[in-house]
Formats: sequence, structure tokens, C-alpha cells
Amino acid sequence: MANVDIDLGQHELIADVLSVDARVVVAQYVASVYTTTPLEKRAKAVDDAIQRVAAFASIGSPIADMEGASAGALPELGLFLPRWAKHLERRRPSKDDWENDHERWLGEAVFRLDGVNGLARTARKTKRPRACLAWCEPLATRGDWAGALLAYDVSAALVGTSHWRGLLLDGAAWPPNSLDGLMCRSVWKQRGERCRR
Repeated sequence: MANVDIDLGQHELIADVLSVDARVVVAQYVASVYTTTPLEKRAKAVDDAIQRVAAFASIGSPIADMEGASAGALPELGLFLPRWAKHLERRRPSKDDWENDHERWLGEAVFRLDGVNGLARTARKTKRPRACLAWCEPLATRGDWAGALLAYDVSAALVGTSHWRGLLLDGAAWPPNSLDGLMCRSVWKQRGERCRR
């Protein structure tokens, strides 16, 4: 489909013609590229495949999406992940604060390889707001409140004076109503005062 022109008519979408979720078709295509490409060329081939079909549907988490579309486990995944992460690290992120696809994909690969410690290294190295959030969120999700508080505080210092600093100090990515006291302590700690709640 990526190499031909398809006339869908005036009001039809690609999903209407396929009668299936276009993301599933794209994930199956990318998974087939993964499984048919030799390991040493696989990272670039997967990236190229995702770019070719980007007009049809986007891939949010390439590894998870390929696993979901694959009949079994992805072959040589343990060998592929470091190559995939290295390939994605070569991309220079834009200067703005917004996360691009490659940064999100890198976060997925780093988390699969090294867990939260890998995400912490990436956040400290890049000082990018989204990399910082990617480090903080798994800690909060699994209930490691002390680790999450530390990660949010460090992240707020890493992003400097951008508007992300306030969001990180507030613990914006944490589930609402579960950490009110902890978020309050974080904010007031930065101000050098006691929490007023």
C-alpha cells in the first residue's frame, strides 16, 4: 500500500476501505519487516518501514505494537533493542519542548533494556522535559512514592526555567487524588516552606 496510489473516493478513509483498524495493518507490516530483515540492518529497516506507512497510521510504541501484531514473540528482541536504541539516539531532537516520535520510541527501548535506571540516565543526559516525565511516570505508577518524589524534584532542576518546571514540581503526571500530600511537599520543599495543608 505504501508504494501505490489508491483512490478512496471523496468521503472515504483508509480504515473504511480496509474495514480493519489501519494501525493493526501498519503494525503487521512493520512486524513483517522486522522478521524478514537481518539483525544488522533491522533497526534502520524498521524505522524506514514506519516512515513509509506514517500517512496511513502512526506507531506509538513500535516494540509493543509489533509484539501485538506478531503471532509469537519477536525473534532476537534482546539483540535488537540495543541496536534500536542506538539508531534512535543518533537522531537530533528538535529544540522545542515537545516530544517527537523518535524520542518516545527511544524511551520505550531504554525502558525495555534498562528499566527506570535507563530512563533516569536518558533524562539526566538530555534534560528534555518528556524524557524527565518518562523517568518519573513508571515510579509513580508502581507506587514508589519516595523514588517518584526524588525523580520529579531532580527533573524540575534539569529542565531549568521552562514552564515544565512547575508541572514537574506539581507532579503533573501522577494520578489525581492519590498523592496530594506528596505533591504538596514537593512544591513547598522547593519554596523552602512547610506544606500548608
